[in-house]
Amino acid sequence: MAELTFWLNAWNNERQISVDEQLALILQSANAERRDERIDRGATLTLLTYELAEADPEADSTQCHSVAAYAISARGYLEISAYFDSPAARALAYDIIGSIRAEA
Repeated sequence: MAELTFWLNAWNNERQISVDEQLALILQSANAERRDERIDRGATLTLLTYELAEADPEADSTQCHSVAAYAISARGYLEISAYFDSPAARALAYDIIGSIRAEA
């Protein structure tokens, strides 16, 4: 079994709304059980991260742990789910997510 699995979705900013408006919409629909929420604002990219513990639909009592991240720019955002099985994989997920840069 993999220790770290990523799922990615890229979304265009078709409505041409600001980064703050995109962030507000994402937070409005985010899972209420999120924890360790963090928002890092840069010159061209805003990064929202938080963690979730969810039941594994393929197992009776196993929990899946994940880092949810949204890398938001004026052009749209990248939605990321990083599922991890160990503290080392969790740290690697944050390292990879933290390396995302907006295209100039």
